[in-house]
Amino acid sequence: MAPIEKVTVRLPDEIVAVLKTLVKEQKFGSVQEAVQEAVQRLISSELTSEDVSAILMREADDRVKMEDLMSDDSSESMDEAIKKAVSGYVRSRMGPG
Repeated sequence: MAPIEKVTVRLPDEIVAVLKTLVKEQKFGSVQEAVQEAVQRLISSELTSEDVSAILMREADDRVKMEDLMSDDSSESMDEAIKKAVSGYVRSRMGPG
């Protein structure tokens, strides 16, 4: 199973009431499941499977592995490696200048 990231979404009371009704009517096991299905349908209607694959490949390429930040002979702590990663990320997002 793929890792799951928590995303907080604020919805109007009316939409939440409808989602809860769908759960009560056993259309979905939970509100979370109903929202996941809705998001999946949105993605499927807006993007091709090739688009989704390309996005996921870019995301995978952008991820930094902690092991890559620390050399085997380094006495660098995990905290120092994280600081280095964050600093590098911020610099890459700020661009030249």
